[in-house]
Amino acid sequence: MNIICLIFGMFLGFALFISSSISLREKEFTAFRRLLFLSIISFSIFLFFYFLNSYYINLIVLLSVFSFILYFLLPEFKFKNKPIVQSPKSRIDERNIMFSRNRLNPGSENFKSYYTTNPEKKINDDTFRKNPGLLSPKSTLYSLFPSEAADANFYITEHLKAITETNNLKEKQKIIPKDITLFIKNWLKKIGAIDVGFGKIEEYHFYSHHGYNPKYGEPINPKHKYAISFLVEMDKDSITTAPNAPVVMESSQQYLTSATMAIAVTKFINNLGYSAQAHIDGKYDIVAPLVARDCGLGEIGRMGLLISKQLGPRVRIAIITTDIPLELTINNYDSSVDEFCKVCLKCANICPSQSIPLGEKTKINGIYRWQIDQEKCFNLWTKFGTDCGRCMQVCPYSHPNNLFHNIIRIGIKYFPNFRKFAAKMDDLVYGKNPKSSPTPIWMINSQN
Repeated sequence: MNIICLIFGMFLGFALFISSSISLREKEFTAFRRLLFLSIISFSIFLFFYFLNSYYINLIVLLSVFSFILYFLLPEFKFKNKPIVQSPKSRIDERNIMFSRNRLNPGSENFKSYYTTNPEKKINDDTFRKNPGLLSPKSTLYSLFPSEAADANFYITEHLKAITETNNLKEKQKIIPKDITLFIKNWLKKIGAIDVGFGKIEEYHFYSHHGYNPKYGEPINPKHKYAISFLVEMDKDSITTAPNAPVVMESSQQYLTSATMAIAVTKFINNLGYSAQAHIDGKYDIVAPLVARDCGLGEIGRMGLLISKQLGPRVRIAIITTDIPLELTINNYDSSVDEFCKVCLKCANICPSQSIPLGEKTKINGIYRWQIDQEKCFNLWTKFGTDCGRCMQVCPYSHPNNLFHNIIRIGIKYFPNFRKFAAKMDDLVYGKNPKSSPTPIWMINSQN
């Protein structure tokens, strides 16, 4: 029995040592130190019981460990009734979104009209307009190189809006849905998408009214049957610096990258004779996370962002709506994301603006959901000069897409007792309040 105890201890210690090595490779130095310490402790404990040479003590130790493991690996029993995915009962007005309100020019007709209709929002909005603003040199986290690089990326993305849809359709080709779906999926993955989904457009996917010029206030009429949704990865090393300037540089870069990809596919569909429109940063007619969810790319988490299957919230979304016939992705609702978000709370506890709710879901627009306080969140952005990203940085789902972390994701998905344990272990290994990484030297202006 003592040999079995020693072998088990060596296996556990070795597994923890390998995990620490992976953390070192991922530049998670806190996790590396803690996992290395745990591996030494684990091996030492079992070595102690080996030399103690007591059959009954070793038996008790092994049974306790196995019972502990079996408890957390108790599977979740699935019922035949398929969970119902809740959908909003009415459409969101884009004019109420903080980004739209931020673009209102004081004294303009749109400005007067909006705050006449929504006077309760003016007090808050007058406050954020007094702050320096996103990417402002006067903001607290402004850094010359990454902040101005982000501004350059946003500048290009802004000018791409003019070509997100075209009316110059070529002769309509006969298309087999399976063939075109496979081609678009593989093309997008070839040029950088980490996941691609295809879904049917629902009315609630669209905003009710435009919130940006030149169509400000005009109703949005859904005109396509299908959606192509895809995700691009946000670089982990940049996200670990959140809320510092590299995070907004990375955010802007992936908005630009996904925009060019979406526009290329849109033009391709036009060349086949079908209507299509790319929905990119600053020109979404649709609510991107909802569309991505319904295309089978993930679920909406506590922080209000899409929790993708591979990288959690550490992604950017682009959408193409179209009438080209597609083979739709089968969307299997994953309730484990909700269940994990209920016990994790890491994003809500760490959020600098305290805009992520700590409690249960509340009924909003006919469905139960977590609703972030967008005013608090955006107000902090206008002080920082960045889009923060702390919630994205600390989310346990945001760890790299590799074997080690995917084993954890599988445990969270299929074993309900494992979820709380995984959340606690994430706190233990990575810290309850992980520190932000410093800005890389190559991004720093040495003259400052």
